[in-house]
Amino acid sequence: MKNAARLLAHLRECKWLKEDLIQQKDQLVSQEELLRLQNERDAALDKRQRLEAEIQALQANHSSQGYVTPSQPSLSAESSADQEDLSSQVQTLMVQLQHLSRERETTEAELQRSQEAEKEACERVRRLERLVEVLRKKVGAGSLRSVI
Repeated sequence: MKNAARLLAHLRECKWLKEDLIQQKDQLVSQEELLRLQNERDAALDKRQRLEAEIQALQANHSSQGYVTPSQPSLSAESSADQEDLSSQVQTLMVQLQHLSRERETTEAELQRSQEAEKEACERVRRLERLVEVLRKKVGAGSLRSVI
């Protein structure tokens, strides 16, 4: 009777220790996730500051060259030649964007076809490996007749 009581006490203690261990493990995982997220946040903030500094530098550069930035009021109308040049640049960029979009769609479709082909090939390999396994078992059992 005393052995059974001690055994039950040990079982309860083991169960409690197991639950405590699981809780500590979960807490450690949560702390690691928190650290990872904090590092990501810090990296994003650093990147934001660098980009803001770059934007300010570009705005200062454009200002010194006489360009109008979106945050600046327009001091004078641009010449029609400048407007035509900008318009042609925008059109060229739009054409390039459309071309790249089509190329991306084509590449995505090709990737999908390749993934489907890979999946089919893997399935075929799996079936062939299974067939080889079955045939090896039959050969090992002597159930295959020898062909003369």
